[in-house]
Amino acid sequence: MNNLLEVMQLSKGIVFKYFFIFLSVITIVEILVMIFLYFFNLNSVWIEAPLDAFLLSLFSYPILVFSAIKPFFKEMNNSLMQELNLRTKELKNSSKKLEFHQNYLQDIIDAIPNIMIVTDGHNIVKVNRTMLKFTGFDTLQAFKQKHECICEFFIEENSCLMPFMEGLMWLDYILSKPANIHEVSMMHNDKVHRFIIQAKTLDFDETNHSVVTFTDVTEIEGIKKQLNSSNKILLENEEKFRAITNSALDAIIMLDNRGKLIFWNPKAKDMLGYEEEEIMGKDFHKIVAPKAFHEASKVAYEKFARTGEGAVLGQILELSAIKKGGHEFPISLILSGVQIDGEWHSIGFMRDITERNKLQGEIKQKDEIMLAQSRQAAMGDMISMIAHQWRQPITAISMGAQNLQVDIEMGDIDPGRFDTKLAKIVELTTFLSKTIDDFRDFLKPNKKPDTQMLSTIVKGTLSIVEKSLENNNIILKQSLEDDIEITTFSNEVIQVCINIINNAKDIIKIKEMDNGTISLKISHDEETATFEICDNAGGIPEDILLRIFEPYFSTKEEKGGTGLGLYMSKMIVQGHLKGILDVYNSEEGACFLISVPLKHDEEKSDD
Repeated sequence: MNNLLEVMQLSKGIVFKYFFIFLSVITIVEILVMIFLYFFNLNSVWIEAPLDAFLLSLFSYPILVFSAIKPFFKEMNNSLMQELNLRTKELKNSSKKLEFHQNYLQDIIDAIPNIMIVTDGHNIVKVNRTMLKFTGFDTLQAFKQKHECICEFFIEENSCLMPFMEGLMWLDYILSKPANIHEVSMMHNDKVHRFIIQAKTLDFDETNHSVVTFTDVTEIEGIKKQLNSSNKILLENEEKFRAITNSALDAIIMLDNRGKLIFWNPKAKDMLGYEEEEIMGKDFHKIVAPKAFHEASKVAYEKFARTGEGAVLGQILELSAIKKGGHEFPISLILSGVQIDGEWHSIGFMRDITERNKLQGEIKQKDEIMLAQSRQAAMGDMISMIAHQWRQPITAISMGAQNLQVDIEMGDIDPGRFDTKLAKIVELTTFLSKTIDDFRDFLKPNKKPDTQMLSTIVKGTLSIVEKSLENNNIILKQSLEDDIEITTFSNEVIQVCINIINNAKDIIKIKEMDNGTISLKISHDEETATFEICDNAGGIPEDILLRIFEPYFSTKEEKGGTGLGLYMSKMIVQGHLKGILDVYNSEEGACFLISVPLKHDEEKSDD
């Protein structure tokens, strides 16, 4: 259209230009003729008449020429105007179409839920409605009045972009690292939103504009935190194996609502041994679960797909899985559910626990060896206690027998006195026999929990240690609030109590205390019985208080301590009795708390 207007203007200009040149030439000629006549005084009629006729024809000719070409210019002008009107109409139609497409494109951009901006690297050129709504402005102009860059909304968080990164503006930084995942946090309505940013430079013009999109992944971050929390529980239960395995990477899988694999990470691929095309999009349970569990897995997953609920969600499971080639191996698995597009998907963390189970067996074997060592040490202590308990009765029996022998030799035989002394000997031998029975019962291992009164366990403990404490001038105080039945491994409870009482006795002896005292207090609530054993030996130094339950750690090495007594006591209480053994310092000395369930759960006693 602009070219047409230029042609019209140029055509008119050329015509009028030459027309006026022609008039100017005629005028100059007339002036020259008049000057010639004036100087040569040529006023003859024979000259003036032809000259006037010539001049008249000279002036009349342009008028005649102009009259002749005037219709041509008019026709040309009309054609040009028609062309101009046609092109103007086309231009208006094109403008309307362009305006329609621009509005249509803006509507599409505004419909995108992600924040979108177009920038030249310094100024924001275009934004969508999502960006204005998030930042709280009605128009881009209103936004620019208060802000120069959307980066002013960035919040400093771990792994998130800031306005300047490594000496570059945030956009330049993103464009320089296109393979990286770039995240940013921004505040909206007092809530922090996490975004993934993508940027692309427009290549269809030379304006160097870039399109930047901010995808809100706040909800996904919440799911990741939930899964990380679940994974943390799994890791805490296996801390003792973390140092050996030296790996915190688990196999991660995602199944859709039909139980088909839609995502796995490289660890899962390494663990199962399949190529992606062999397992992706296929029924995961049929491929990985043992055949005996196929039907149960199908029923459970169908319920989960309908309701998002399941008995195993959030729990740590120990199962078997089958890798490529048919090899079955043990795994630990924790599951979580997530709803995507209205459908429930499951996310699972798997870990190969083959090495863990192997180590667990080795640790169990090691614990059995240490338990045997502990029992041998306990037997040595008991032999010493037997010697203490038997010394006085044996001495009394020996003296009674010698007195009877002297009476017989002197002929002083009094049946009544003989009966009294013999009855005393029988009483003492009965005591010795009972002592043997007490120690034999203690050393006999319990294969199943037995039901006893709390007072019976107290008596069993005192029958073994009481004499030893008396011989060392140590006072034993006991307190039982009220008697009640307890179902547990009673001999193990007695062994732990004896270990702790003997430790207190040894500390009192080492410190050569004259007023050594040990107290045994038993109490209970509806579910738990608590045995509290305290001494008045001044307590345990704070720097070793947290180490006293470690194996082979002893404060009595110079006195022959093995460092196994308290360690095995804790193993027995926590592993076998399913209770808790703890220690603290009171004002007078150390106090040990043994808490065991009143009703032992046999299903949990196999550790």
